[in-house]
Amino acid sequence: MTAVQQQCYSCTTYCKTLPNGRLDPETCDCEGTTPCLGDQCFVKIETFHDEFTAIIQKGCVAGLPIGQEGCHYAGQSESVHCYCTGEKCNNKLKMEFYMPKILPSVECCECSEPHGDECSNTKCARTCKGNYCLIDFDGIEQGCGLGIPRLHSFMRTNEYAKYQGQTTCARYEATQTTVVHGCVCTEASGFCNEVNKSRNYQLERVIDRRSDDQNYCYSLHEKSKQPFEKDIFRKSDTCEGHYCFISLTTSELVVEGASFEQNYEDQKNYIGMSRPRFEIMAGCLKVDRDEKVSIGCTTEYATNTSDIISKHCICESHLCNYFNLLTNEENTNTRQIVRPKSKANGIEILEDASKQSKQCIWILNLQAKRAFKWSSYSGILTNVPNCRSFASDKTSKPNPSKPTKPTKPSKEISDVKNNTSYLDEILIHRESEPKTTAQKVKKKAENTFYYLVFFGSVVALGALGYYFVEQFLAADSPQTIYSKALKMVRDDERCESMYGTGIKGFGEDTGRGRRRHIAHQRYITNEGEERVRVMFHVKGDKHTGKVFAEVAKKDGMWDYRFVYTVTDDTIPRTVVMLGRANRSVIPLVKPFLAVQSVRFYPARGTKPKPRNLWDKRHLDEITGGEYTHLPLRVDRLGGRDPDTGRKVNQHIGGGVKFDYFMVDFHRRGPTVPDETYDERVLEVRRDANRSAYIALVAGEKGKRWILATENMAAGQVITTSCYIPPNPVVGVEGNAYPLGALSTGTLVNCIERYPMEDSDVFVIAAGAAGTIVRHQGNYVIVRLPHKHEFSFHKTCMTTVGRLSHPEFHDLIFGSANMHRRFGYKMSSGLWHKKDGYCGRKIRPLPPVRVLETPEEAPSPNQKFTLTRRQLGGLYGPASTHPLVTQTQFRF
Repeated sequence: MTAVQQQCYSCTTYCKTLPNGRLDPETCDCEGTTPCLGDQCFVKIETFHDEFTAIIQKGCVAGLPIGQEGCHYAGQSESVHCYCTGEKCNNKLKMEFYMPKILPSVECCECSEPHGDECSNTKCARTCKGNYCLIDFDGIEQGCGLGIPRLHSFMRTNEYAKYQGQTTCARYEATQTTVVHGCVCTEASGFCNEVNKSRNYQLERVIDRRSDDQNYCYSLHEKSKQPFEKDIFRKSDTCEGHYCFISLTTSELVVEGASFEQNYEDQKNYIGMSRPRFEIMAGCLKVDRDEKVSIGCTTEYATNTSDIISKHCICESHLCNYFNLLTNEENTNTRQIVRPKSKANGIEILEDASKQSKQCIWILNLQAKRAFKWSSYSGILTNVPNCRSFASDKTSKPNPSKPTKPTKPSKEISDVKNNTSYLDEILIHRESEPKTTAQKVKKKAENTFYYLVFFGSVVALGALGYYFVEQFLAADSPQTIYSKALKMVRDDERCESMYGTGIKGFGEDTGRGRRRHIAHQRYITNEGEERVRVMFHVKGDKHTGKVFAEVAKKDGMWDYRFVYTVTDDTIPRTVVMLGRANRSVIPLVKPFLAVQSVRFYPARGTKPKPRNLWDKRHLDEITGGEYTHLPLRVDRLGGRDPDTGRKVNQHIGGGVKFDYFMVDFHRRGPTVPDETYDERVLEVRRDANRSAYIALVAGEKGKRWILATENMAAGQVITTSCYIPPNPVVGVEGNAYPLGALSTGTLVNCIERYPMEDSDVFVIAAGAAGTIVRHQGNYVIVRLPHKHEFSFHKTCMTTVGRLSHPEFHDLIFGSANMHRRFGYKMSSGLWHKKDGYCGRKIRPLPPVRVLETPEEAPSPNQKFTLTRRQLGGLYGPASTHPLVTQTQFRF
């Protein structure tokens, strides 16, 4: 800083503006009580038109660029900056009542893409007039400004007037979000800030200039309510530019309402003040011409140089924009330099040979810590005599075939490491080793957490990849089947002639948003073969239709069973294709399996009612499909569907909890005469799951529960025989015989429907019994309790006698709670139509039904994902899905 030459007024005040928005210099001024000493004096006037208030701030300035004396607009009419030289020159009389100087005006382009404009490269969207034109390429903003351009003030340009009529471009960067990349111009021809003109000038004169001769600078931008310390540079980064800069502001001029009891919009009186607000910005600067930049600092302060209002410095060397420029302290981040001999890239080369070696080692040490790029220092090491050996060693490429052995560092390098500067500390962040137990535990916990996050990410990524492969790349995925089937349809000439050109495929006939699901079904046949069936729609220029495809898994490979398409015409046409080209096209005559569509809302009267009070699937899960005589706790359905959980039987409730006993309805014995399988009755008890009593019997093969006959008691021995004698016999109650071995008129129960152990049985209710009517060849006619006659095969097993607990049907519950206990939900007391109260219509009994061979098992229920239109039916008729009905291929 130069020597102090004069005194200046130092104060801050505010006042009301005139109705036209101008300042009244007669009544609005201040002088302060304590003047400051500086090279020049300054006056700043900020006008707030909405609040009709102006703030005046006065003080001293040092390092002001040449040619900026007088009053000028600071980019806009609301800000006026005045500078002068002389004893207390910053008063209203000497500054001519703070009237800005009149500068030449130019016409400029005005546009702003961030505000919704579309800026053209060759012409102006709008025009404006000002003292200079400006353009910012980050977002394309064009406009005009008043007074001295702020870009020239930022560059500390001396004699600004001599660049009048020229273009000045620059780019300065503090952080990635704080970048100014533009130009200002004052060409008399006007419209000098067109995009094409300015962009080409910027690229040629600024960005590409001195690309090999740039300096590394600190990059930092922080705001705070407290003063900054030099530790703030621990957050800094680096950037490259022609010059480095650093700026600091400690206050801002603001207005506030005089009364805080009202809303700010309703305020009529305002006060202006200088509020503390600290902002530091450091970065790199690129310019089009070096003579436009003045190295040094411009400082504005109130009372003395330590009471800084703002300070802006520009320097030209590596990492020169450090905190010491703001505090006027000695830069401790560089080595002590004595008797400079020359400079290379901004670093002074020492004259003393021993100190030159230390300086070389220091530069190498910084490079090893990755503080800078090596290209910036290779020239320095080459110019210094004692550094050439270091430069040759550093620039030589190592031989990758020969591994280098770790060498012990020299004493000089050790001394440098022990005497590291603060620059090394803020650029290289070394984490200290944990010393205490708490620090070690914390370190271990952090490492464990990072490992868990890493492995969790790997697992999540693997699961996502597996899902992607299964859904889109697997051979059995609906998307893969859809793609291959659609390709076969497009490649088939018959389909092209039937549908036309440009065949398109889609999952559903009506789209719900952007997604159209592909209807598909997975099922397993009785032979255990896995299959996947897909249906989708196709559309061409002539017709629309549907495509059906199915794949089956054989020997671990998925193979196409069929692919065919059917048109949507009144008389549909069918084209049959197969999945492999080496197969011959053969007619597929097997009809589709009947499938049952799952509706979201079943039609009235079609709810499936559970046959049992308990869930048989849960019974299979807890027993594993094996028989056991132990009591089981099975989930009760309570009248709800086991799949959907909805109430489907209104007459079944929860009831009390009870155990379930598995009853063996099929009794088998020897098929030779005079041999029987004997069992002893251990216990006869009531079963809450059925009306008849059950008996626990034990034999050579183990224990089991059977239905007890009317006179069965504990300790009784019962026998079982599968032998049919030539003449029928009179059976003993409780013993089991084939129907063909019993005489006519015998009362029987637990009659097998077919002569196999997994068939259904008749007559299992309490007190019920069937009667053998006659023998007819290999069949026996039996009259069941409901008086219908059935013809059973003579080898079907049955038990002699009437079932126990015949008084069950005459049981009077006595209360509604007794019904609820047994799981019967009470019905309403309303009159029900056709309940038998008024009599019944007597119809003749049906003829004898012959049960010769077991009926084929019904087709398994198969679920499809259908469209909303196909699932309709609750409030109107629903269109039938092609897969729901049994259809055959049409040829």
